[in-house]
Amino acid sequence: MALGSIFKRRTKAISEDAELELYRGIIEVPNKFEEGFTMKAVVGALFCGIVMIPGSIYLSLLQGGNMNVAASWVTLILFAEIARRSLTTLRKQEMIILLGVAGSMSAGGPLGEYIYRQFIIGSEAVREAGFSQEFPVWYAPAADSQALVKRTFFHRDWVFPLSLMVGLLFIWVIRSYVSGYIFFRLSSDIEKLPFPMASVGAAGSMALVEAGEKSQSWRWTVFSTGTIIGAGFAAIHSLIPLVTGALLARPITLIPLPWIELTPMFKGILPAVALGVVIDLALVLIGFVVPFWAVMGAAAGVLITIIVNPILYHNGVLHTWKEGMETINTQIANQLDFWFSAGMGIALGLMLVSMIQTVTAIRSAMREAKGQGTGRSQRLQGGLATPPGRGDFPLKIAFMVYITCLIATFLLCYWLIRNPTPLLITFLLLYIFLYAPMMAYLNARLVGICGQAVQVPFIREGMFILSGYKGLDVWVSPAIDPQTDAERDAGQAQIFRQLELTGTRFWSEAKARALTVPLAFVFSFFFWSFVWHTNAIPSPTFPYVEKMWELQVRSNMIMWSATMGAEGETTMFQEAFHPPQIILVCGLTVFAFLVFRWVGLPIMFIYGIIRGAGAFPHMLVLEIFGALLAKFHFHKKYGAQRFLQIAPVLLAGYMTGAGLIAMLGVAFALIARSVSSTAL
Repeated sequence: MALGSIFKRRTKAISEDAELELYRGIIEVPNKFEEGFTMKAVVGALFCGIVMIPGSIYLSLLQGGNMNVAASWVTLILFAEIARRSLTTLRKQEMIILLGVAGSMSAGGPLGEYIYRQFIIGSEAVREAGFSQEFPVWYAPAADSQALVKRTFFHRDWVFPLSLMVGLLFIWVIRSYVSGYIFFRLSSDIEKLPFPMASVGAAGSMALVEAGEKSQSWRWTVFSTGTIIGAGFAAIHSLIPLVTGALLARPITLIPLPWIELTPMFKGILPAVALGVVIDLALVLIGFVVPFWAVMGAAAGVLITIIVNPILYHNGVLHTWKEGMETINTQIANQLDFWFSAGMGIALGLMLVSMIQTVTAIRSAMREAKGQGTGRSQRLQGGLATPPGRGDFPLKIAFMVYITCLIATFLLCYWLIRNPTPLLITFLLLYIFLYAPMMAYLNARLVGICGQAVQVPFIREGMFILSGYKGLDVWVSPAIDPQTDAERDAGQAQIFRQLELTGTRFWSEAKARALTVPLAFVFSFFFWSFVWHTNAIPSPTFPYVEKMWELQVRSNMIMWSATMGAEGETTMFQEAFHPPQIILVCGLTVFAFLVFRWVGLPIMFIYGIIRGAGAFPHMLVLEIFGALLAKFHFHKKYGAQRFLQIAPVLLAGYMTGAGLIAMLGVAFALIARSVSSTAL
């Protein structure tokens, strides 16, 4: 079968896939749109800044998560109850904006990145490589700075890095809003993608509204059930570690955090395979919500990894792995020997597939638009027309603002990087103005299809290496962060879908952003200063970051060493970079994609495989269990359409219950730390 016909079949499948249509029809779009930003959102932002940000900080250090989802629902319930006691109600438009405001204010704030940077500067991996003095002044203070010795942000050495962050926040906020709007118009209005996770926020908000109106009370019943389940599990999972961590040198964890380590246990049967299980009921409920075939595809990707790694080990490819290594060291060893290059190959293969698919889709749409006025062409024309009162603005203006933000990003890169070479400047132009927007759109489509974005790594890394640039500052430039950019832009497209489902004017979101970004910075600054000053980070008090940050730094060192080695010196990058493996895996990725489409596998399954290949299986185990339980039990018991309406409300309730208990533990920990600090 010809290559073009296979991709044409794939393009057609996106619009006609029954599962996509099923998820798109969970909630109907209302005909009327109303303002959602009111004084309630302002009060909610202040409440979350004071109460939720410190809780999110502690949870991120203890378990690797944050409270933005849980705190959002807790805030909604609290404000809904206050409104009812005041003989008034919150409209669903106010609910969804308050949900977004609470989420933005409860994520821990931007200062957490700088706590991580202070760890990088003084980490063992950086010292061993001799890079401690190579970090630029705009990144973080030097390792011997009194700002790091005294663990404080109230020092002049932080002025440059924090001032730069303020400018970057301004650019990022504007760019993510306009890019999210552009990608929403393309993926939702025109392509009619379902955005399955958007229904969580929309359905949960409706449940709280209906609790006050006493109409269609099944949503409130399901929400309350989820809250009870979340509170019960969080009492064991979060409350006990938080309380005991504040009183003892090490927290007591009845459920191992961050996961149950299984790698050494299966070293004889599955050598060089990182195995473990994250015990979190939220993953089961996420499996209820995420499309079934997307989860099955991820399971297939992980299974491929589990099968391939022992074969590679016995054939001498994964030679760095030794018996006794746990997950972290196993992953580092496998990256050096194979998966670093294999990841590059998968990325290149996916990029080739995406480019061909995009060109094919555009050509097909143009032919159909010329040929007839029905079907796809009618849908394309309908997608360009916007509903009255929704708060849309011309796409031309959105594109102009987006391009302006890209220009500002490029100029910032040029200013921060010392003595950029002409080739590096060329690569930056191609990356910022061509590749980054293309990948952001791809991720918006993935979020629209299966609710999750996929990072395609190593493109900017290859660009830096091929440019011949020597130095560390190019790697830590805050103006280029492909993973964050892709997730931010794709997530914003999903937020616009949530606004549409609840009948909320889009400009309400713009007003909410103008409020939350500066507030989050201020509250984050003071609370992170307090936590860092009272405890070294990382430390045994915070088991997640104590394990994971070292892995992240050592993984980064592989790439950073590529532009730091002296002439004739073998760097970690040279040890991990294997062009034959890249070419082989790239070819296999494209071939597998064509075969999967030829046999008619669901598009969600294919992208799920890409998500799971080479990934940790730890978080997927319970998600797979949840997907199977939903598909073969709850769908049969309640009906697929009905259960897909129930599942997002149940997940929202679970997050609320878990958040309430987590906040109780955080409050105790903060009081204990404050008393201890005062005594000292």
